[in-house]
Amino acid sequence: MPSIFAIHNAPLKADTIDDNQQRAHRGLEVLRRSLSWTTVAEYFNSISFPTGPYCRRTTWDGSMVKRLYANPILIGRPQRGKRHTVKNNETGRRISIVNPDGPTHREEPHLAFFTADELLPVLA
Repeated sequence: MPSIFAIHNAPLKADTIDDNQQRAHRGLEVLRRSLSWTTVAEYFNSISFPTGPYCRRTTWDGSMVKRLYANPILIGRPQRGKRHTVKNNETGRRISIVNPDGPTHREEPHLAFFTADELLPVLA
């Protein structure tokens, strides 16, 4: 199973992947108890949970934790088409807006780190 973060060129060891997955599950438990993204960020910083290879920040904050857990790939449902562009005829540029039809989802159970029953009640 791949790491929660973007896979880069360096090969990941299996024990590192399992360790990061366990840390993410413990972070979800902290989120259930506290209902605070910042508390989970403090927990991740205290256990030195890496932010990922393409992240500018080296420490977690609440918005980063929210983006992590709100990612639909974590429940095995990647999405496409959440936003689309509309041409502004006055300037000729395109403006990105939310797709009124909504995104399309695919079921990819091999990508899931959490079940929908685990994650969605916390996000609501």
